[in-house]
Amino acid sequence: MRRTPTEALTDAVMQPSELLFLDYQALHVPLRLAELCRQSAARLVTESLGFVVERFVQDQKTFLGLMTCRDFSRAEALQREWLDTAVRQYSELGRAVSRLDGEASDRVAEELADAWTLPAPDEEPAAQMTPDAAPPTAAASQAG
Repeated sequence: MRRTPTEALTDAVMQPSELLFLDYQALHVPLRLAELCRQSAARLVTESLGFVVERFVQDQKTFLGLMTCRDFSRAEALQREWLDTAVRQYSELGRAVSRLDGEASDRVAEELADAWTLPAPDEEPAAQMTPDAAPPTAAASQAG
């Protein structure tokens, strides 16, 4: 059966094994990405939960200290201590979020860097065309 050049080129572009590869990747990549995002979110929640607990404890401690305080200078010292601790803890949280963001980005880049890479074709599309379906050359068109 004669094949046109378009049919020959189209057949050479996607082979069944490549289509299976793309189908697998179309399912695998989003699922793997979702799993990596879930893991990263769980780590972020864990880090944030520790921060929230520390802040809550520090706030309660300062509040109780201010309730029992009768001296203005002592109240000022408690508030300064509370502010220093809050700034330190928020700074630690910021560093933790930046670190987790970097780790998550590195993991995604490492695991999915070559996810959509297709193997190189073995032959050129023109080499797969039958002689009857090959496009006419300039010499053949002048002769005919």
